[in-house]
Amino acid sequence: MLVFGGGTNQTWQLSFSGTPTWSTVAVSGTLPPASVQHTTVYDPIHDQMILFGGSTAPFSGSARRDAWTLSLSGASTWSKLALGTVPAGRSGMPMVYDSARDRLLISGGQYQGIVTYYFAETWEYDLSGDAHWNLLASGIDRENMVGIYDPVRDQMVLFGGQHLIHQAPEEGHFNDVNILSLSGTPTWTNLTPRGASGRSRSSCGIYDPVRDRLLVFGATTTTPCGRYR
Repeated sequence: MLVFGGGTNQTWQLSFSGTPTWSTVAVSGTLPPASVQHTTVYDPIHDQMILFGGSTAPFSGSARRDAWTLSLSGASTWSKLALGTVPAGRSGMPMVYDSARDRLLISGGQYQGIVTYYFAETWEYDLSGDAHWNLLASGIDRENMVGIYDPVRDQMVLFGGQHLIHQAPEEGHFNDVNILSLSGTPTWTNLTPRGASGRSRSSCGIYDPVRDRLLVFGATTTTPCGRYR
């Protein structure tokens, strides 16, 4: 498992072979700036980790709009992706890798400076051929949503998140599911899942391909600085 940042520009790895052990990754190239609330995905076709956005410091208005790759074949090397037309700087946005089309998808996110703004847009970044950003569809105007790509149904699935301006339904935290179908014209559908949905939250989660399900762990609660565990 690879992690990056958290207020630094270090890259760490957790080896699952034998006793799980943390260590820093020896990297080369120009390193991305230290940041928080950026987003990363693994690109299995090109065997690389991809990083986008984030903020150089919380609540400073220094939202970033750059994208970086860390090659994992051979020497681990950071490289900055070509820019072109890019989304506005933002943080706290989910990003997924669409393996069927070899592209990145980001939706929502937040800019926090003198004013706080939430982005209601979804962008794609083509990783094949002439790499470029393109505004794909509307989005869910929240931050810190769980985002996964569902390859079985060819859709992006977003869960929860927060919008602290609207202050709804639970102090700005949500527990609904929004799905963007990717076949044909991209279309959003809001779902109310069956069963106990749990408290509204902004969360961390992954897609479990073996059991075809979304897993969510932990979260920020509606109480100040609260956490689920």
